[in-house]
Amino acid sequence: MGIEKHGFQGKQWLAATAALLILAVSLGSGRRNRPPVAEPENPEHAETTAETQNMDTQDSRFCDIEIRAAEIRDTDSTFPLNDEETKMFSDLYAAMAAGRCSQAAGILNEMEAGWIRVMTETLEGSVWLYREYTDEDGEIVKTMEPFSDTTEGTGLAVTRYHTAFFGDFSEGMPNGTCLALQAMVLDEPRYTFAEGEWIDGKMNGEGKTGYCYYANAPKSGFVRTEKAGNYCDNLLDGPFVYRTESGYGETITWRMEAEQGKIVLTDRWSYSSYQKEYSLPSEEDPQRSYVLSEEKVANVMWNNLIHWLRTQE
Repeated sequence: MGIEKHGFQGKQWLAATAALLILAVSLGSGRRNRPPVAEPENPEHAETTAETQNMDTQDSRFCDIEIRAAEIRDTDSTFPLNDEETKMFSDLYAAMAAGRCSQAAGILNEMEAGWIRVMTETLEGSVWLYREYTDEDGEIVKTMEPFSDTTEGTGLAVTRYHTAFFGDFSEGMPNGTCLALQAMVLDEPRYTFAEGEWIDGKMNGEGKTGYCYYANAPKSGFVRTEKAGNYCDNLLDGPFVYRTESGYGETITWRMEAEQGKIVLTDRWSYSSYQKEYSLPSEEDPQRSYVLSEEKVANVMWNNLIHWLRTQE
C-alpha cells in the first residue's frame, strides 16, 4: 500500500508538471501569434515627442543659419569696405542704375573726402567692380571684386574719386551699355557724362556725351550740352546732334557732321573772311548760329572726355 500510494502520488505529480509545461508553451505561443496592441496614448508623452521633434527641426535650422553665416563671413573677408564706405557705394549704385545723374554727381561731389580716402587707402589705388543682387530669400547681397582681364558682369566701378562707370563689363572693361560720370565743382557743381554703347573700354556705337550744371546753375551761358550720334573709339563719326540748354530753359539745336572727332564743313556752313570764322544756323532760329573759329576747324572737339582707366592715375 505504501509503495502503491507513493507510486500514485508520483504519477499525479508528473501529470501536474506536464500540464504546467503545456500551459507555459501554450501561453508563449499565443503571445507570439497575437498582433501587437498599441499602448494607450499618453498626451504628455505625445507633447514631449512633438516638442523634441520641433527642437530637432530648430536645431537643424540653426545649424543651417550658422553654416550660412560662416559662408557670409567667408565672403565678407574679401569685401574691403566698412559700413560707411558700403553705403557710399550702395547709394551711388542705386542712383546710376536709375540714371539719376544729378543725384550721383551730388554723392561724388559732397563726399569727395570720403571717396579720396576709400580709393587711395581702402582700395589702395585699384579699381573694383561693385555689384548688388537679391537672393532667393529676398535679401540684398553686395559683392566686390578687383578688376582683372576676366572680370565681367553688370555693376559699378569707381575709377577715381570723382569718376564712376555703371553698366556692362567684360574682359575687365566696359563692354555693352554703360554710363560714365565725372563730377566736379568749377564755378558751380556740375558733371560730365558719357552714355551709350561701349566696346573694349571705349564708346563705339550710338551714344551721347556732354555736361550739366545740376545745382545753382549760372544764368549766363549753357547749363547743359549734349552731343548725340555715332561714336568710334570715343570720337564722333558721322551725323550728330548738338543740343544746348540755357539757364533760362531755352533749348537750341544744331545738326552737324564729324569725322574722327573733327567737324565736317558741309554746305550749310557759311564763312566770314573778315571774322575768319564759320557759322551754322540753329534748327530753331536761323539767327542763332553756332560759331567756329578758323583755327579750330582741324581740332578734335567732338569726343568722349571720360576715359576708362583700370588703375588710378
